[in-house]
Amino acid sequence: MNIRIESNLHVWGICKMKIIKFIKKFALAVGLMTMSLSAVDYSVNVAYAEVIEQTVDATGEYRLGDNDTRAQAKDLALTDAKRIAAEKVLVYVKSNTVVENFEAIKDRIETYTQAKMQILSQQYSFIGEEGTLCQANIVANVKIDIDEIREQYRIEEQRKRDEQQRVEEEQRRKEEEQRRQEEQRRRAESNQNDDILKSIISVIIGSIRS
Repeated sequence: MNIRIESNLHVWGICKMKIIKFIKKFALAVGLMTMSLSAVDYSVNVAYAEVIEQTVDATGEYRLGDNDTRAQAKDLALTDAKRIAAEKVLVYVKSNTVVENFEAIKDRIETYTQAKMQILSQQYSFIGEEGTLCQANIVANVKIDIDEIREQYRIEEQRKRDEQQRVEEEQRRKEEEQRRQEEQRRRAESNQNDDILKSIISVIIGSIRS
C-alpha cells in the first residue's frame, strides 16, 4: 500500500514538473510574440509618422500684363500651381499625421514641400478671348520627412532663443554700464559739492579770523 502511494506521488511530482515547464514555455512564447507584434506595429507607425509621400495634381494661373511674355506667364503659372499642390499636401499632413505644434511649423512644412516637389508632368494653355490667361496643370510627387522638418524647426527655435538671450544680455550690459556711469556722475557731483562747501567754509573761517 505504501509502495503504491509513493509511486503515485512520484508520478504526480513528475507530471507537476512537466506542467510547470509547459506553462513557463507557453508564457515565454506569448511574451516573445507580443514583443514582436509591438515591434512591428511600432516600426509601421514610426515609418508612417516619419515620411509622407503624396502625388497630387494642381492647376495654377497667371494673367498676362502688358509687358509680360508668354515664358514669364508660364513660370508664374507654374509657381502658382506648385503653391496649390503644396497646400493640398499641407492639408493632408494636418488631417492624417500627428505633428506637434503644427500651426507653428506650417510655413516650414509648406516651404519644405515646395522645395522637395518633383514635377511628374506639366501642361500649359492660354485661354480667354486674347489668350491672356495662362494655366499650368501639373502632377507632382511630394515626399516629406516630418522628423527632418521637426529638427529644422527645433534648430531654428534654438537659434531664435540664443539670439534673444544674446540681445537680452547685451541690453543688461548696456543698462549696467548706464548705472555705472550714473553712479560715477553722482559721485563726481557729490565730490564737487564737497569741494565747494569746503571752499565756502574756508572763506568764512578766514573772514572770522581777520
